[in-house]
Amino acid sequence: MAIQAGRNRSVTRSVPNPAYFVEYMSMKAKAMQNKLRKKSKSNLDNRASSRINIFISYAHEDRELVASIDSLLRETFEFAPLSIYRDIEIKEGQNWAKQIDTALQETDILLVIFTERMKMSHSYTGYEIGYFNRSIQQRRKGSAGFDRIYIPFCIGADVPDTMHDIQGISIGADEVYKVLKTKIESGTEPVVDEDHPVFKLLARISDLVTQTLGTGSGHAQKSARIAKQAAALYRIIHEYLQGRVSSETYPERKLIIKTLRRPNFERDGIDLSKASVELIGDFADIFGITTTQTIGREFTWLELCDKIPAELRANCVAGIQQLATTVLKGAGDNYHVVTTVPRDKSFRMFVSKVVTYVSQKTEIHIYVVQMRTKDYGDPQSTRLLKAISVGLRFRSLVLEDQSQFRPEKLGHPVVTAGDLKAKVSEMLSQMDLILREAVEADLSDPAFLIMIWGKKQEKKVQDMIDVWECTRKQLYAAADDVLSASDDENFRRKKENFVKALQAFAGDIETMNREFTSRILTLLRDYVEQKISLSSHEEKPVATG
Repeated sequence: MAIQAGRNRSVTRSVPNPAYFVEYMSMKAKAMQNKLRKKSKSNLDNRASSRINIFISYAHEDRELVASIDSLLRETFEFAPLSIYRDIEIKEGQNWAKQIDTALQETDILLVIFTERMKMSHSYTGYEIGYFNRSIQQRRKGSAGFDRIYIPFCIGADVPDTMHDIQGISIGADEVYKVLKTKIESGTEPVVDEDHPVFKLLARISDLVTQTLGTGSGHAQKSARIAKQAAALYRIIHEYLQGRVSSETYPERKLIIKTLRRPNFERDGIDLSKASVELIGDFADIFGITTTQTIGREFTWLELCDKIPAELRANCVAGIQQLATTVLKGAGDNYHVVTTVPRDKSFRMFVSKVVTYVSQKTEIHIYVVQMRTKDYGDPQSTRLLKAISVGLRFRSLVLEDQSQFRPEKLGHPVVTAGDLKAKVSEMLSQMDLILREAVEADLSDPAFLIMIWGKKQEKKVQDMIDVWECTRKQLYAAADDVLSASDDENFRRKKENFVKALQAFAGDIETMNREFTSRILTLLRDYVEQKISLSSHEEKPVATG
């Protein structure tokens, strides 16, 4: 009975309070959420350690375009652990080259921006490509887990030799993204399809991001997002290409001398040994340097001096230095003439502007303008007038007592090295200008020489030509020695040689100059009288019977 009673005894279980049950289940849910958060954070931390490093290599001239591309990439991939590096990241005082090298060592994607413009800084883009290439050979995969790659992005241009010339780089046509031209109708938004290079560029980077994160949205969603950003990038490129210079011509020439500090004045003028020179325009006739060779580069002063033809170098270099010295001192003539080696063209040089920055960096702007003359009236009388001008100007330059270029004046002991060099440079410039006028008038025409000296005078003419060429070359050689003289002892000796050469030159040409000028004056007088006589006969009325 006891057992039965025990089996039939009812067992009473306590039922939990409903409020307590809700609190219990809430705590359990929170614990599960915290666990999931920790797991999710762990996954994010792992992804963050797989950061994608993009290095944008570009020329400084394209900095504004690249800044817009940088901004768009950050916006497009804001959800991803993306790090975009360009040289603006370098802080003042840091080792610039070391910072660049360090960034390239960590780079996963080298995005190289090429445009059609010729650039002074283009060579450093080539350095970055070469350094990254060597880095890839040492470490193929990057921290993001994929093979490190180049992405050439060409805007209005093809891949230049800078990329092709680096040993070990092999880039297929499908790996180069080119946008050579753009077109957007007024008032419309651009539509960029999946086959367009801009879309393909963003899609390529997007694929690498997705690969690194291990996640991705659906194809349709991804395509819509990329298409929107590609349209924005296309507009950036369109605005850049529309802002390009379509054509550029240089009617005249200019050279800009640049110094980091205001130039020091020395015995012979300002010191330009550490200066750089930018040439604008075509200097082929003067220095043998064409427009295409001057665009986007600067020459050191010594490089420029070496490029000037030997026949012009001493006078041209001294003339430029004298111009700059004159203007910076605020005294003297802002004028120098350079004549080409064939003596068929002359150019006037003058300083148009001097810019001094707060840092004392200085720019001296020198225009180089071709001197041109235009003839009017009767060709024969014009030619005779030019011949008279040549004869009289030579006479006034070196033969007359009043000339400042007489040997006794230039050779005087009180004439300093700087003064003599300025005078010699000016004398040579004026002499070359006279010779250019002789070439322009074609005074060596055989028919014209026969008219001056008469028939069967070939030997006399040849003897005068030989004397002229010999004594002129000796004078020019002595003048070049003076202009290139450095130390005092060397200068005194060269000064004496120059004075002797100038005396010999004046003595050798005095007789032929006098005879030449007088013969031309006689010919012009006779020609003018003949023209007047003919004119009067034409105007005389015809008698009628």
